[in-house]
Amino acid sequence: MYKKYWNEDGKRYMIKINEVRVNTSREHGMTYYKLVQKLKIYQKKFLGWRCIYLNQWDEEKGVDLIKRIRESTNDCFGK
Repeated sequence: MYKKYWNEDGKRYMIKINEVRVNTSREHGMTYYKLVQKLKIYQKKFLGWRCIYLNQWDEEKGVDLIKRIRESTNDCFGK
């Protein structure tokens, strides 16, 4: 799990990435799984945190996690 906090324009934000196993298929009594990374961006509100952006992707070899985080934050904030 990856978690990061930051301030922008006087507002507080948090990014959280979880790795989750997802059931893909079931054959002959065996269940097959794949790893999916779920990214959520939260904004601090009066009574707690509110999710403002949600993204997920399959785990791929050779893809940089920092690059995906940067693309998702740019997509969320329209930069």
